Amino acid sequence: MNFQYFPFTDADNATTSRPKQTISESSESPSSPLRWVVFLIVLVLAVVVAVYIIRLKQMDSTLTENSKTQTTETEKKPSEKVKKKAKKTTPSDSLAAITNSFDKSIAKELSKAQSVLDKGQIVDAVHKFETLVNKYPKSPRAMYGKAQSLDKLSELKQSNEILQQCIDTYGRVTEIPDCPAELKRRTVQRQADRLSFLGKAGQGAQVLKRLLNELPGDIKIMNDLGVQYLLSGRNRDAENIYSQVRHETLSRIEYY
Repeated sequence: MNFQYFPFTDADNATTSRPKQTISESSESPSSPLRWVVFLIVLVLAVVVAVYIIRLKQMDSTLTENSKTQTTETEKKPSEKVKKKAKKTTPSDSLAAITNSFDKSIAKELSKAQSVLDKGQIVDAVHKFETLVNKYPKSPRAMYGKAQSLDKLSELKQSNEILQQCIDTYGRVTEIPDCPAELKRRTVQRQADRLSFLGKAGQGAQVLKRLLNELPGDIKIMNDLGVQYLLSGRNRDAENIYSQVRHETLSRIEYY
């Protein structure tokens, strides 16, 4: 038998080697890129769900806040109406305490003059209250407003002469009949303070002592009197008045 020899060529090598390459390529399957794609998809879905949940919570919080504000506004509206009615019908406690029956009859004129003083128009306020004093000499609040206006004018002008006029006007307030006790207290306390400012603490002590005789046991007046005694060098009198303050305070504590 004659055997023929067939030599292998490059083409045959290529054909025989190709299956090995396909096997190696199939062994390196694209499972790892697929895993990354699936991971990214899951991650994106998780982020979307988290954002959706956060927005739902924010919407719930805003709805609850709006409901709370609506309820508080509805609760405030009737209370504000009540306050407005109270302001219209009843005067403030501070004015009621210093207003007698006569001053109630001229309350509008007094409030107009007081509003001028509150706005800082001091010179105009002096003229307004001066007119009221001349028109209503029995009005304690008109005289008190004039004294307050002169008080502020003396500070503005830095004038001791105007300050003395202010002190004298404060003194006239308490001389008017039917002057309320609270108005007397405010007037004399300010008068004593202005007197001590001028270096007349002794006179300040005198006016406070007269007031204390009218309003015995008033601890605030007693304390102010003690201060005026100290400023005028009357230390023994100051010690006596402060011992009365301690006694009065202890008696009130024991009573309650």
